Amino acid sequence: GRPLSEDAALAEAERLDEERLAQRSAQEPLPSSRAGFKRHSGYVLESLLRQSEVVHPPTAKPIGLFQGKEPIWRRADIAELRTAAQWRRRGRKVCEDERPTK
Repeated sequence: GRPLSEDAALAEAERLDEERLAQRSAQEPLPSSRAGFKRHSGYVLESLLRQSEVVHPPTAKPIGLFQGKEPIWRRADIAELRTAAQWRRRGRKVCEDERPTK
């Protein structure tokens, strides 16, 4: 086929890199200790969520239980909460009818 443009080649390399990272993290076992969850890129325990983090969407289901009692969440299901001032700094505006999540 035709040679790819530099931008297209870069986009393809980026896509392949993302796929490899996703495969590697999918094969990685769950941590066996609380400390292992602290900085884990894919999973987090509910008790280790920061004050500004919340499970979102609310319909998300935990992927399992740590030591049979504490929910394990995917990091993809965790949202960072921001104040109205933080949204303004990002060039966004909170709608007047919006209510705080927490």
